[in-house]
Amino acid sequence: MKQRTVIASVAALLFTTAAALCHDEHEGHGAHGQVGNVNFSNSCAPAVQADLARGVAMLHSFWFSAGEQVFRDVLARDPSCAIAYWGIASLLMTNPLGGAGPLPKDAEKAQALIDLARQIPTTARERDYIEAVGAYYQDWANRPERARQETRSRAYEALAARYPDDDEAQIFSALYIAGTQSQADQTYAAYLRNFLRELRICEVLNFGQWQSIGSQRQC
Repeated sequence: MKQRTVIASVAALLFTTAAALCHDEHEGHGAHGQVGNVNFSNSCAPAVQADLARGVAMLHSFWFSAGEQVFRDVLARDPSCAIAYWGIASLLMTNPLGGAGPLPKDAEKAQALIDLARQIPTTARERDYIEAVGAYYQDWANRPERARQETRSRAYEALAARYPDDDEAQIFSALYIAGTQSQADQTYAAYLRNFLRELRICEVLNFGQWQSIGSQRQC
């Protein structure tokens, strides 16, 4: 087997393994009500907190249609929940590791949702999340997907740096950095970089903790 194939295989395995460990609580177990627990601070109404957290968990798990419906249900009960618009716009980007991005009609829909979110008074942190996803859609029709991915990666890196104790910001940043991986880069630097970042997020720099993650589901 060629060396670059080995590197590619190992890099992909490391990244996906680390991501699976970190997102273990977000994975579904059959029913949409069992995607796991997410602690995502927000200013929305108390009545929608559980569903909003479920929508964010679905975003982690790439449950696009189901997640969008959950966020829309949140907005139906709390139209002032600006971060729910962020959730839908994020889901409409589709799988960031797929490299394709949304259809033009979905990008237009996302841009309209972001514009609505910007008109709603909210917290500085939630505003920063909205602007991070907005950076991806800015001038969407005139930029190739690669440029959008790079912009998104930088926006979420800035978000993660601004909120170092925000686990969700760190995880989204790692994911969107991985989305910039070029197949022409046979070192697979983005995947390897994110493997190390995911480990830091999961606090497993001590390799003795590897076996405890799956059972304790700390990430």
